[in-house]
Amino acid sequence: MTVIEQIAQDNIRLLGQLESFTKQISDTFYSQHNESLASGSIGAHIRHIIEHYLSLLNYQNSATVQTINYDQRQRSIPLEIDTKHTQEVINSVCEQLVSICLDTEVNVVCSTNTRIRSAIQSSPEKEITTQSSLARELVFLCSHTTHHMAIIRLLSLHLKIDLPSSFGKAASTQNYECTLRTSSDLIQEPKLKGELGSKGSNNVQRKLA
Repeated sequence: MTVIEQIAQDNIRLLGQLESFTKQISDTFYSQHNESLASGSIGAHIRHIIEHYLSLLNYQNSATVQTINYDQRQRSIPLEIDTKHTQEVINSVCEQLVSICLDTEVNVVCSTNTRIRSAIQSSPEKEITTQSSLARELVFLCSHTTHHMAIIRLLSLHLKIDLPSSFGKAASTQNYECTLRTSSDLIQEPKLKGELGSKGSNNVQRKLA
């Protein structure tokens, strides 16, 4: 498996978690806005995630599209309110990601502030782009998806929907926590042996007495 194929698989794994989650939640909860958190609905976050993938795939599958533009999203209402439809689109995205096997250079539209974005919207020919690669954009999408999954988990907890602590947790964080647990086990093991040795010595002393 090439590097880009592995990165694509990592994205597919995250999307699979989202698809499984949408099967466990009602359309009512899926589309419900959280006024106290002012963070939109779960459906809005999942729609946002999916449409970023669609932006990349639109470039990947087209002979005429010259740049990846994450701002030109459809903002599809069905993706925000209909879990069945969302599952179908996620599966379609995953099927297309599987076919990615070759890394290539890409140009990504830059809109890091409102001034640049306004200039692009008023004069599309003045589009400002930055150079990247397909693999790098898949890495970005993986990070972007994880970030929004963390928000989705918080919104779910407010709805009394329980999700595993790993849902929306970055791979680097999971690796770090695993390292901490391993280090803790190594520290505790000698201590335990020392305690057993001490008790063993006491037993020997009692027998000698």
